[in-house]
Amino acid sequence: MPLDRVFVRMLLLFCLMVLLLTEGCGSESKPILELAATPFGAGSVHASWVPEGYAAEGTVTLTALPTSGWRFDHWEGPVEEPHVPVTTVTASRYASVTAFFSRAALPGEIEGIVEWDHGGLREEVSLAIPDGSAMQLAAGLRLLLLGDPLPDGPAKVTLRDRGVWELPPVSFANWVWTFDVAVELVGVEDDILFSTLSDQTVVDPQHRSSGAWFSAPLGVLGLPVGAEVSLYMLEGSSGSSTPLWRLVASSAVEADGNARFSVPRAGSYAVGRPPVRKTNVASSLETSPIYDCVIQTQTPMNRVKVLEDSTAEVFHAWLFTDIPPGEMPETTQWVVFNGPEPSMGRLENYGRRFRVRSSYANLFAAACGLQNGETISATMQGPYQVNPDGEPSSVPIVDPYAHCELIFAGDVKLVVLARAGNYASFVSDVVRPLRAVFDSGSEITSNVQVSSFKNLTEGYYAEVWVETERCTRQVADALPYLQEEGVSIALMRGRLVYIVDRRGGKPYVAVYGPVAQGTGLGVRFYDPYWELQGEILGEHSLGGRNHMMRGLVDMEYDCAHDILWVIMKDENGLFNLFRYDHPIYHFGDRPPDGRINAPSFGLRQLCVDPDGDRLFVHDFDAGANLGDVVRVYGQASTRPELCDEVTHVSFHYPNQPNPESLTVDYLAPIQNTLHLIRRYSVIDPPGAGLGLFAYTLGSVDHGARFRGWVAFGGEESTTFTRGVYSKRSNVLYVAADDGWNGSTAVYIVHRPNDWQSDWVTDPNTGHGFWLPDAPRYSLLAWPNPGGVQDLDVVEGTHEILAVCQQRETGQVEILVFHNANTSTGFQEPFCRLTLMHPARVVELINPPGPP
Repeated sequence: MPLDRVFVRMLLLFCLMVLLLTEGCGSESKPILELAATPFGAGSVHASWVPEGYAAEGTVTLTALPTSGWRFDHWEGPVEEPHVPVTTVTASRYASVTAFFSRAALPGEIEGIVEWDHGGLREEVSLAIPDGSAMQLAAGLRLLLLGDPLPDGPAKVTLRDRGVWELPPVSFANWVWTFDVAVELVGVEDDILFSTLSDQTVVDPQHRSSGAWFSAPLGVLGLPVGAEVSLYMLEGSSGSSTPLWRLVASSAVEADGNARFSVPRAGSYAVGRPPVRKTNVASSLETSPIYDCVIQTQTPMNRVKVLEDSTAEVFHAWLFTDIPPGEMPETTQWVVFNGPEPSMGRLENYGRRFRVRSSYANLFAAACGLQNGETISATMQGPYQVNPDGEPSSVPIVDPYAHCELIFAGDVKLVVLARAGNYASFVSDVVRPLRAVFDSGSEITSNVQVSSFKNLTEGYYAEVWVETERCTRQVADALPYLQEEGVSIALMRGRLVYIVDRRGGKPYVAVYGPVAQGTGLGVRFYDPYWELQGEILGEHSLGGRNHMMRGLVDMEYDCAHDILWVIMKDENGLFNLFRYDHPIYHFGDRPPDGRINAPSFGLRQLCVDPDGDRLFVHDFDAGANLGDVVRVYGQASTRPELCDEVTHVSFHYPNQPNPESLTVDYLAPIQNTLHLIRRYSVIDPPGAGLGLFAYTLGSVDHGARFRGWVAFGGEESTTFTRGVYSKRSNVLYVAADDGWNGSTAVYIVHRPNDWQSDWVTDPNTGHGFWLPDAPRYSLLAWPNPGGVQDLDVVEGTHEILAVCQQRETGQVEILVFHNANTSTGFQEPFCRLTLMHPARVVELINPPGPP
C-alpha cells in the first residue's frame, strides 16, 4: 500500500434479522467501501451511511476535510458529484473512492486609506497582497450606508486573504479562495456598500453598476482559463456551526489567470467552483419542457460564458479547452451543471455552434472565447422549445418573458427611482411586500436582497434582487404600491424592472413649448431638484403631436385638487379653459380631462383659490368696450359653475357719477375679497405705481371699489410686467424693468391689501387727487438679467419663486429662487435652466406626496 494514501476500509453489513431478532447475519455479500485521501497529510474523508429502507445497500455521504494549507480538488470513484467536497456514493458490493487535495493560497493582509466626498473617492486606490488577491477602488467610487449618507473624510480599507481550509465543506461549491473586506470609519458600525452609481448614471438602464473590483489569481491554483467560479457572501449562521452563504455573482478565469468580481459591500466572501460533469446522454433535467439557446461563430470556440441578456448576470460558463484545436469533434459531450440552476451545454458543428439546454426560457447572451484567442459577445438565438425526442423547434418563442407559465433562471432585478422618501419608506414600500411573497418563512436568509441604496439630491435610488423562477411580471405584481398614483414601471425587460416613483418632493417647473421631440406643442415638466432627465425617465410632458396644446396663454395649478388649468385655443380658434387632472402623474400625449365653455379672444390670466375651490378667469376683451371682466367659477374641481363676475369699477373718484371700465393686471384673492391690482398713474402731480381695487365676492353690482395706490422710488417711472400673488404670505411678486437702475428686478411687495389713499384737494387750483401710500417692499435681483416673461410662486413659510426671462441673446432661462418672500438684494438663483426654445409661460407644480 503506497505511503501517500490512507485507506479507510469500511464493512457495511445490513441484516434484517439482526434488527428484528438480534440473530446472526444472512448469507448476503457484504458491501465494501474503500476510501482514501491524497497526498498524505493533506486531508481526510468522513463517511456517514444512510440506509435506504431494509436493503443491504445504502447511500453514503462523503465529506472531504482539508488540513491547514490545503484545499479539496476532486474525487475519483463512483461518486455523484466529483467536483464538490460533499457528495454521495452508493455502497454496493465494492467501491473505491479517493479524495484529491491541492495546495491552497496562504493568508495575507493589506490596508489602505481612502479619501472621499460627495463625488466619491477622490483618487483610485489599489490594494494587492503579495502572491494573493487584489482589490481596486476606482476614483469616483461611492461609499454608501443603507439609509444614511456617509460623512466626507478618510477611512481605512482592509483586504484580508484567509485559508479555505477554515471553511466548512458544502455540497454546492468547491471552495478555492476566501477573503474579507473591512472598512473602518469613525462612528459607523454597519456594513458599507460600494457603488459606481452617480446622479447621472441612475437613469441609464445600460449602466452596469459595480462595486470594488476584486481579483484572485486562481490560475496559480491550477484552474484553467474559462473555468466558472462563483462568489458567495457570508450572511451569518443558522444557529449551528454551518455558515449561511448567499450567491453574489459568477465569473470565469480570464486569460491572465485571474477571476474578477464586483464586490458590493464590506464583509466575508468565498469563491467556489460549481459541480459539473460530462456525459454523452442528454439529461432530462428532471423537468419538462426544456429549451435551447444557441450561438454560432465562424471560428471554433473553446469556452463560452452564458449570461442573462437583460441583467448581464452570469448563468454558467463552459470549458472545452481540453480539446486540441485540430481534434474538435463534430459534437462534443454534454457538459452538465447540477445544483440550483441545472443546465447543460455542448459544442456542435466542429466548435462553431454552442447550445445551452435547460428548463429555463430565458433569452441569454454569450461571451465566447475562440480558438484563435479572440473573444466575441452577442445575444443568443432562442429560446427554442425541445420536444420529447430532444429536437428543438425551428421557431423561437416570441417575447418569452411575457409567458408567465414558464420558469426563468437568474434573479429579478428591481431598480427604484424615487423623487422623495428614504430608506425606511423604500423598505416599507418595496422590500417588505416582496419578502412577504417570496420568503416562505422557513428560510434562514431572505430571497429578497438589497444590493444598493443611494440617497440622491432629492429622493433615492435602490436596487433589490429577488431570487425566484417566476416570471418578471409576477414579481412586479407582488408590489401593491405600483397601483398607487405617481408610481409606474418605466421599463420591464427580461429580468429587469425599472420603477419610477414621482410622488411628493419639491415642485416641478412647467414650461410651455415644443414637446414629443419637437413634433408637438405642450407643457414640459422640468425638475430643478431631482436633476434627473432623459434615459429611463423619458420626456415628462403633457400634450404632443396628437393632442396639440395650441396657443397656450396662461396656466395655473390647483395644489389642493392636483389640477392644471390652462387657457389655450380650441378647435374653432377661440381661447377656452381646459383642465388636466393629476398632470405630473398622468402625463403624455393625451387630451384634457375637461373644459369650461367660455370662448373669447381675450382670455388672459388665471388665478385659483384652492381652499375655496374657486377659479378666477381674467378676460380683457369682453366686447362692446366694456373693459376687463373677471369671472368666478365655483366648485371648480368638480362641476364648475359661473357664480360671480367683476365687470367694472363702481367707485374710483369722489362723487363719480358713472361706473368706470375695469382694467386688471394682477389678481389677489383673500378669503371673500378679490383684490384687483393694476398699473396706476396720475398726471397732476405726476406719479406712477400700482393701484388696488377690491371686490367683495357676491356683491350684486359686480363693481370693484378703489382702495388706494402706492408709488415706488426712482428717477423715472417703473415699468411693471408680469406678477403673481401669494395668499399665504400676502406678498405680490411683480417683475419690473427699472429704467432708473438699469436692471430687471422683482419687487417683493408685502401686504398689498393694506394700501390706503386719502383724497386731498389743492386749495390753489381746486384739483383733487389721491395721495399715494408708502409700500413695504424689497427688491430681488440676479446676475445676467433679461426681460421677464412670467413668474410663479409656491406658497409657504419659505416660498419658491420661478422666473422665466429672455436674455438679449435670445436665450430663454428659467430661474428658481429659494426663500423668495424673505430675500432682498442681489441673489444667485438656486437653479438656472437654459431652454432651447421660446417660452412665455411658467408654472410651479407641487404634486401630492405618498398617502
